[in-house]
Amino acid sequence: MLAAKAGAAGADARLVALLLDSDDTAVTLRTALALLEQRTPSALRVVVAAAAHADENQGDWLGDAVNSFRASSLGNDDEFLRETLGALAQDPDEDCALAARELAVWSGLV
Repeated sequence: MLAAKAGAAGADARLVALLLDSDDTAVTLRTALALLEQRTPSALRVVVAAAAHADENQGDWLGDAVNSFRASSLGNDDEFLRETLGALAQDPDEDCALAARELAVWSGLV
């Protein structure tokens, strides 16, 4: 599965393209959930990178994916999300940093 390759050369661009699929929001949601289930900073960074370039509808789906992931893990991954989004909020890429802060707020992690 491609989500397991997050952070590997070439994989991130393909994953972001799937997350920003304007024709099928189910692809956005499924890809985001698959990435979040990896529970790695690299995978979460891909979701944040997509959120940085998402339109309003795609951004809503990405935020919903984070909330669905939190609900399915019964909050057990909240600390991982909080720490990783906090680190990404300091990313030198300003768009990525802003998207990380927005996802943290959207998901009630701050």
